[in-house]
Amino acid sequence: VASFIGMAFILAAMIGGVYMNAHVFTDSWKLLLAAAVLMPIGSGLGYLIAYLARLPPRACRTICLETGLQNSTLALAILAFSFPDEETFSKVSVFPLLYSFFLLIDGALLSLLFRYTSRHEVLTDEECTEGEQKCAESATKEAKTAEDLAEKGAVEKASDGV
Repeated sequence: VASFIGMAFILAAMIGGVYMNAHVFTDSWKLLLAAAVLMPIGSGLGYLIAYLARLPPRACRTICLETGLQNSTLALAILAFSFPDEETFSKVSVFPLLYSFFLLIDGALLSLLFRYTSRHEVLTDEECTEGEQKCAESATKEAKTAEDLAEKGAVEKASDGV
């Protein structure tokens, strides 16, 4: 219930922000494009580097999210203190506001992607420290995989003998 309330508040803030700052979306297509692709590019590079470092999939996903979710709120706070007059602040805060908008969309899509892909993942013993439920599910998946391999091996052996 609390997560739905939180999502409702985020959605209301997003709609209100878009309505009050509609001019931001008409300023420059280059600014829109940069704000839209910053998180996917950062996330993709974070995942790639973690994967190349041979980190486990869960660590790759964590690094992906952390590198993609840059702190736009911190950027807005720094700008607010650096440019106290409202007119200048409204001009320089366009990019962090646009980035925050796309961050919600890209973050939600990335979370859904990871949720889908992690369902098909077998956990290692080290990753089973979080909870027995996930480990039990992983062990079940692992057992099914072993059974499938055993059946495949039996079929191959039988075909070799024929």
